[in-house]
Amino acid sequence: MDVMRPKLINLDGVQFRVNPFFHPAINPSGEETAFSSYNNDEEFADPNLVETVDGFQLAFHVPQALYKFIIGKKGETKRRIEQETGTRLSLPPNSREEDSDVVINGGTARAVLLAKSKIDLLVANGRQRLEFTHFISIPFNANAIIDSFEKFKKLVIAGNPCLNPGLFQTPSKLHLTLCTLQLLDGSEMKRAEEILEEVKLDIQPHFSEIRPKLSLNGLEYMNDDPSAVDVLYGKIASEDIDIQSIADIILERFYQSGLSHDVKTSRVKLHVTLLNSLFLSDEQHSRQTFDARNIFKNFKDFHFGKIDFNCVQLSQRHSTTNAGYYRVAAHIDL
Repeated sequence: MDVMRPKLINLDGVQFRVNPFFHPAINPSGEETAFSSYNNDEEFADPNLVETVDGFQLAFHVPQALYKFIIGKKGETKRRIEQETGTRLSLPPNSREEDSDVVINGGTARAVLLAKSKIDLLVANGRQRLEFTHFISIPFNANAIIDSFEKFKKLVIAGNPCLNPGLFQTPSKLHLTLCTLQLLDGSEMKRAEEILEEVKLDIQPHFSEIRPKLSLNGLEYMNDDPSAVDVLYGKIASEDIDIQSIADIILERFYQSGLSHDVKTSRVKLHVTLLNSLFLSDEQHSRQTFDARNIFKNFKDFHFGKIDFNCVQLSQRHSTTNAGYYRVAAHIDL
């Protein structure tokens, strides 16, 4: 394969590069690609591929929210995959149980795996078009933090009368986001819960008998110009525990699972959002920056307080409980 001129496939107007892959049963030399033919249809890379009387079959789970990317407008995408690969695709109707599988039937293993690869690309591209549904959080809504935040808000508004109060975070929803997730059905939710439990074992060695505390102290902004800020946040630190390493471990575990909606990064930015222009986007119909120079000048070292670091939560976006925080889909106690 010429790396300077890789093979491209076009799916729904989007071009994808076909990268080489290695599988000892199919291409021991590593020269074949994921879409090139193999000589022996009985040798296949997917353990779920089974031989049938009529050829081969592969069943796999896809959340129903992503079916539309496989089907396409009036079924055009589905028909094109079937025509290009010589396979038949079966998608369960939306009224069926969410555990139902997408099924590919074809005369050869190569044809079925080619169709599966095309569907995988469509699904991956489709996920990027959808917003995240959940996030892993550490709540920063202890009473002392909320009281300090309310004091901070009053002082800031008093000194900046033109500042829109709608920029401020809801006090009961103050939190640190470790990563965002896209959980589109019960199966993905269950997997996220399992990973959260596995994470508990991964980070346990970082804890001692002393209950660690996390402090929220000082201000920072997301961009380089304090006169045009989108997000003003509080900085997180700890003298008791390596919170950065713990946060990075959690991010990496969820990124490797394929459930994370975040762009790949090696480190979590430890911060609690205090003011965000996005909070006003619904009423203003477009995101507008705000001038934070005076706020930063007068409150850059403001101390909000400390929390006991005793839990990590799987939180549902756009939700609120009676206590005022996000709905907790799952959690681990530390």
